[in-house]
Amino acid sequence: MKILSLDTSGSSISVSLLEDKKILGEFFLNSGFLHSKIIFSIVKKLIDITSIKIKDIDFLAVCMGPGSFTGIRIGTSFMDGIAFSLNKPCVRVSSLVGLAYSAYNEVHMKNEDEVIYSCMNANCNEIYFASYSFFLGKMHIKLEDTVMNLNKVIKIIKNEKKNITFVGSASKLCYDLSGDIKSKMGDTTLKSSNIGVAALDKFLSGTYSSREFNYLKKSKAESGLCKENIL
Repeated sequence: MKILSLDTSGSSISVSLLEDKKILGEFFLNSGFLHSKIIFSIVKKLIDITSIKIKDIDFLAVCMGPGSFTGIRIGTSFMDGIAFSLNKPCVRVSSLVGLAYSAYNEVHMKNEDEVIYSCMNANCNEIYFASYSFFLGKMHIKLEDTVMNLNKVIKIIKNEKKNITFVGSASKLCYDLSGDIKSKMGDTTLKSSNIGVAALDKFLSGTYSSREFNYLKKSKAESGLCKENIL
């Protein structure tokens, strides 16, 4: 199956084309929240250089957050528009799930002693957090996507008995604070190819939704700026 995948949930923009779980092409740019200005051109360029016809794409995949509220809305709206015009599904994938898939090749899938912690900065001393394990090629959710205080995250880490792979923008902080020599670092940035691979598993299992967001917390405008932030 051919998949067009997009992530605009952070300051970077990533777009990829996959055939099943094989990456045919991928762009990753630190665009600095200029998504709306470059999203069309970067997607068109990728399609052109991979020589894939847009009508031959089987479904689309897009990151639904958590992350930048504006970035998420830009990405999902853009991909929904393409999906509507092609009459193809658009599968939404959590940022935290996509990050976990980035460790897919790092974690031995047959080893039940490994766990993946997805950790993203959420400001105000909070972390977007979730934990997963992969066994026999399938993802198993240990803790659903949530947002919590850094101290609570560290407590969970300290009580973890399995080997941890940290991924995400707050992974180094969590890794440093864990004090566990058995832990290791994975990718700190999210790529659209990981969103695409996760979307394929959701699509094939029939468990996907095409109409949802995963903000997890209110925007700064809604909640007000925090007084303290060490992240």
